[in-house]
Amino acid sequence: MFKILKIKGNSLSPALNAGDFVFTVTQFFTPELNKFAVVEHPFYGKIIKRIIRINQQGDLLLEGENTSSISTFDMGWVKPEWITGLVKYSFKCSSTQTIS
Repeated sequence: MFKILKIKGNSLSPALNAGDFVFTVTQFFTPELNKFAVVEHPFYGKIIKRIIRINQQGDLLLEGENTSSISTFDMGWVKPEWITGLVKYSFKCSSTQTIS
């Protein structure tokens, strides 16, 4: 139904930074332009990228937010069945504290 994931890396910075958390819906979702999708890519593994285009077959083009991201050209068209969730909320993580 949903998952909470921790962002690793800065390919989505400044929108999402390393250490931030995202709340994702994993069932009953419809991909939408400009939303972040969680994808199990056959070459790159689990990635989160922004949806920038959807073709008539439902395939998606994705991109990161900065130049350190995997390029759209390298990722290619993403099949709908590779999408494992959509990001609904993000939580910035600026520091952590221990409470006893």
